[in-house]
Amino acid sequence: MWWKSYIPDFITIIIQCFSVMEMIDTNKVFITGYSAGGDGIYHVASMMADLLAGAAMMAGHPNQADCYNLRNIAFSVQAGDHDHAYDRANWAKVYIQKIQ
Repeated sequence: MWWKSYIPDFITIIIQCFSVMEMIDTNKVFITGYSAGGDGIYHVASMMADLLAGAAMMAGHPNQADCYNLRNIAFSVQAGDHDHAYDRANWAKVYIQKIQ
């Protein structure tokens, strides 16, 4: 449900709660997602790049996600070379080229 408008605020609140409890270093927040969660990482990482140290997408599809804000965070794209469902392997290669 990464496309829901409340998701960035929800993740921000989670980060703030852990920070207040001194359970995390806010300069080292990483998020990951697999499959549909990977789809979300493409979008959420770009929308929240100012709060993240990095993000990793596994087996997701970019769905025209913008990569402009990913310049200053670590961002990993992981898709199997034979992952042909939804043409994810090819889209991962295209997205990596956009990032570079």
